[in-house]
Amino acid sequence: MKTIIDYWKTKGLNLSNAYIKDGCGLSRVNAISTLHLATLMNLMSKHEKFELFYKTLPVAGFDGTLSKVCDGEPCKGKIIAKSGTMERVVAYTGYVQSATKGLLSFSIIINNFDARPSAVKAALTPIFNAMAAM
Repeated sequence: MKTIIDYWKTKGLNLSNAYIKDGCGLSRVNAISTLHLATLMNLMSKHEKFELFYKTLPVAGFDGTLSKVCDGEPCKGKIIAKSGTMERVVAYTGYVQSATKGLLSFSIIINNFDARPSAVKAALTPIFNAMAAM
């Protein structure tokens, strides 16, 4: 983990206040903010291998875990992101193709909610639509 953390620090990612115990995305001992994740995505957008990386991400309304996200909505095809879920946690980190601002990085994490995950995901649709309309 030290090698990965040191690499991203050299690229300009400030990891102060991040706690990365292991590389597991399903670990409750790791703590990283949406600012860290959105900044990481922004840095990746400037990386020489960005196009290759970008093509690996699911597209809302079409691919993988995002196949039903934004389906039938204006944001369909405009949210390109990785999703993550755990008990009472829903997260999306990636990019939005904005109508006026081009490609933007974003990260949303909702913790400790008291609702069905499907309801939380549905509540994000207006946010995704707003981001795509910017």
